Amino acid sequence: MNRQKPDLLMFMLVCLVVFVISFLSYSRYFIKTELEARILDQTSSCYAGQPSATGGAWHNGNIVMTSAFETPDPCHWVSSIEAYQQGDRLEVKIKTSHQGFCVQCFGFREVDYEIVSPEAEKSMDIYVEVEGITQQKALLSLPV
Repeated sequence: MNRQKPDLLMFMLVCLVVFVISFLSYSRYFIKTELEARILDQTSSCYAGQPSATGGAWHNGNIVMTSAFETPDPCHWVSSIEAYQQGDRLEVKIKTSHQGFCVQCFGFREVDYEIVSPEAEKSMDIYVEVEGITQQKALLSLPV
């Protein structure tokens, strides 16, 4: 009976080691990391049926993105962009703010921004959220 306790203890220790190694191997899929995001440029116009879309490309280890979306009026400017990575998923959160006196029409905003030093994945799903609503999705693959 004494022999069973050390065997059980050894089995539990081996299971714990295997679990820890597995967790560390896949931890990038469990942990959400905040990334630096910089606004490069943005333009505004009245909405005239332009398509809302997001796209991106790798550039010197960073991802350069363009997102286009409708706004309540042309005076809604992108005030901040946050980016988070969890494994092969990248989440972008865009916030706008109203500035100045504005022409009364629905607005359309296009913003160019850069996400700095994400972990490179073979392919990444990028979800773009504007004012709390996920509006767009893009797929980005590593260049060959």
